[in-house]
Parts: sequence; structure tokens; C-alpha cells
Amino acid sequence: ICALAIDASDNLYVSRKSPGTIARITPAGVVTTYATGLTSPCGMVVNKSTGVLYVHTTSGIYSIPSGGGTPALFSSATCTSNTNLAIDDVGFVYARGCGAIVNQFSPAGVNRAYLTSVTTGTWTTAGQNTRDLGWFGGRIYINGWSIDGGARWFFSPSGFSATATYTPATPGLKSASASLAPTNAGSFSPSSGTRSITVTPATPSAPDLAASSDLGSSATDNVTSDATPTMSVPGTYVDGAVITITAARSGATSVSCTYTLPGQTSCDLPTLSAGTWTVTATQTVGGATSAASSGLSVTIDTTAPSAPTGLDLATASDTGTSSTDNVTRITTPTMSAAGGAANATVTHPP
Repeated sequence: ICALAIDASDNLYVSRKSPGTIARITPAGVVTTYATGLTSPCGMVVNKSTGVLYVHTTSGIYSIPSGGGTPALFSSATCTSNTNLAIDDVGFVYARGCGAIVNQFSPAGVNRAYLTSVTTGTWTTAGQNTRDLGWFGGRIYINGWSIDGGARWFFSPSGFSATATYTPATPGLKSASASLAPTNAGSFSPSSGTRSITVTPATPSAPDLAASSDLGSSATDNVTSDATPTMSVPGTYVDGAVITITAARSGATSVSCTYTLPGQTSCDLPTLSAGTWTVTATQTVGGATSAASSGLSVTIDTTAPSAPTGLDLATASDTGTSSTDNVTRITTPTMSAAGGAANATVTHPP
């Protein structure tokens, strides 16, 4: 015989390890075999509300329906050899050493570490029966706890936890709240709390210099004489997103401009001094700001080009007695010049 348990009708249950059976003894003394086929059954407890008998074996914890029948695996947890079982007022089962000092099993058999450490007194197994525990008066009593010379101690169930998942629809500064109404063991008050959460918007694309501001030999080389260039950020963003574009250069003060979607699609940077600037962008949604984008290199070149040299009347337009005297009767002569920059436009005023 390894353990005893009693139900609400005062029937006594006896676990017998060697034959792997459970016997039931009625108050009148009638003995019957209640369950068979168990591997070294020992610790037992009865849910007095449902009549279900829970039995710890070397292959896990089994449940036997009220009235007897085929044992069903309740949990495959490996616990302290010969651990006793306890059950609380709402059907949570407790066992010793199933990965923690005390483990709790929900009515569905979900195992969680219930008591993993102690912070007061001294936990010891020396000279103690580490398989004993019980439930009484809203408290769990265990053996192996030593404090002020006592060999036994109790603790009230606590530390219940729950996980709430909150998936925001948009970025921004959010306030998430949750409440927990315990249905677990003991008598507890509901708890609730609120936490501020910052949901950071996605990092925007790198800014782009508007073609209308890309003045110079090319409209796509990001070299311009426009010192207040128009900038935009490609991509799709939520309505209300505030796009901030910042230009930075070593030795110069950074400057920024902003625009708000969808009503605006670009902004003009304040005056930039000559040189190469790194231009980045962020987006702000609901008070939360993204990380800065990758940088776009923009060169401001406001230096006037050198005047062309070698202005000459084309020979084909130099009509008359000489083709080199620059005397012609053609009123729309063809002219040429030297010294201009590549792709520069040379204008000859009349």
C-alpha cells in the first residue's frame, strides 16, 4: 500500500503499487477493485465535487472517472517518486517535484511551475519527506520547509499570471489595459493594469530630390544650384503621417522641413550652404517616430560657371568677300564658343 484518499461519500481508496491497482472500501467495509493497469500507483486525491480520482504513477498522473473505469492520462509530467497529490476548491491538482518545488495542473491537465524558489527561511530536504503536500482552508501545506525551527510550513496560493496579446492596427503611442478575474484556487480579488506602449512606425524610404530642383547638367544627379531644394519621400504611408526631412553636413547646422500626408507630398528645405549634404527622413504617426531612413547625398553648387572663350562666327555664316572677317549678310548667323562645362547651355545675347 502506498497512499490513501477519501471521497465526499467517505469511500476510502487504497493504491497498491505491486499489482498496479486501486481498491475502494465503502464505509460498510465492502472492498472492490476500482482500477487496474497502473504502473506503480501511489499518491492520490479525489475531486469531491466531480468524484474524479487522480493517481500519480511512474508514467504520469492519471484520472479515473467517478464510479471507476479505465484510467486516462491526465499529465505525462515526471514528478518526485511517490509524490502525494492535493486538489484545491476549484479542481486544480498539485504535485511535488514535477520540474519545480510544487507544480500545478489545471483541470485540463496543463502543467505549470507553481513554486520554484523560496526567499524567506531555508528550504531543505534533509530529514524531510519531500513528497508530502495537502490542501486545507485555502492553503497548500508542504513538507521540507524549515523556518524558525519548524519542519512544516504553508503558503497561500498566489502568483497567478495571464498573458494578454494586443495587436495595434496603426503605429503610435498606445495605452493597453487588461484585467484578470481569478478562477484559480483560493479567494482573490480581480486585478487590472494599464501600460503605455510605443508602436514605432516603419522606417520610410530615402528622400528624393524633386526633378524641378535638380538644376545643373543633369536632372537626376542630385547636384543642384537650388539652395532651397524641394524634397519628397517615396512610398505609401498612413493618412496623418508627418514626414520630417533633415539635411546634415559636417561643420554646418542641420536643417529640416516637414509635410503631412495626404494633403502635402513634399517640402522645401531651408537654405543650404554650398557642399554635400546627407538628407534623411522619418515619419511620425500618433506621436511615435520611426528610425531615420538611409541617406541621400545632395550637393549644393551655387558657384557660377566660368565665362566661355573663343566666341567665333562659323565659317558657313561668314559670307562676303572673306570667310574670316566676321562681316556677313546672314541675319541668323551660327556662333560657337569654347571653355564651357560639359552639358552647359551657352547663351549669346544679341
